[in-house]
Amino acid sequence: MQENTMNIPAELEAAIEACYRTFNKCTLPSTLLDVCTHCCMDEKLEAEMHRLPLRQIGRRHMYAYNDSAKSEVQPTPELRYLIPRLLELVARGEPVHHSTELYLDRLGRRKADAFSLQEWASIERACQGIFTHRLTLYPWQRAEGRSLPSLFDLLLMFAMGGVDIAPMLARWHGADTPQGTLNYVASSYWDYWCHGGGAVRNAFGEDRGDFQTLMCAWLESAETKATFAQRILALDLDALPGFNSWNCGCRFTPRQLVENTFDAVAS
Repeated sequence: MQENTMNIPAELEAAIEACYRTFNKCTLPSTLLDVCTHCCMDEKLEAEMHRLPLRQIGRRHMYAYNDSAKSEVQPTPELRYLIPRLLELVARGEPVHHSTELYLDRLGRRKADAFSLQEWASIERACQGIFTHRLTLYPWQRAEGRSLPSLFDLLLMFAMGGVDIAPMLARWHGADTPQGTLNYVASSYWDYWCHGGGAVRNAFGEDRGDFQTLMCAWLESAETKATFAQRILALDLDALPGFNSWNCGCRFTPRQLVENTFDAVAS
């Protein structure tokens, strides 16, 4: 039974389908997957991942698979077979691990020669498409009743998977939309500005030096700060559907959160 829940735009659908085509000749080895079936993953779920067609592997399977103890370096045939379905589930807002940041952890543990340049380009196209789509949604939007992860969590997820996030930051900078601006408010205030800056506050990102360097440079850039300050000022908050009922934390109202972010970037 498929568990896809969030509609995705045609461009992202095409990127996912291209990823399936890229890896359509890959097969899953008949041996035990890179999981622990003693205490981490149910043996029946592991067996179903071998038996089911790839597109019928659901979030229950992928969640248990990703949440299991795993090898430091991932087996290439297994990763190549499963990556299109993993990316599709992520694209559709499915939880495939207990923490968003770890959704692509197995991808980040790949061998250096796991993918050709063409194959990696297909993976990156899908990842860029996922981020671009999420940039079009308001931070309070949900998928089948579930809150969607913040864009900073997604960026760290991609970085941990070894995906280049610089193009995503550039796309965000260029997204002059209420959705792009309010996602900046939601992510940057709670994960950066309210702590005084200096580092993105996320337990999974504390030892990710490259990620922190890139994110801090982007956040502290005078151009980035000026751009989002101007966009915040241009927001017509009362005209935004769902803004006033946005549950953005217990400390501030949505309007106060916007004002606090403006104060941080305009100072």
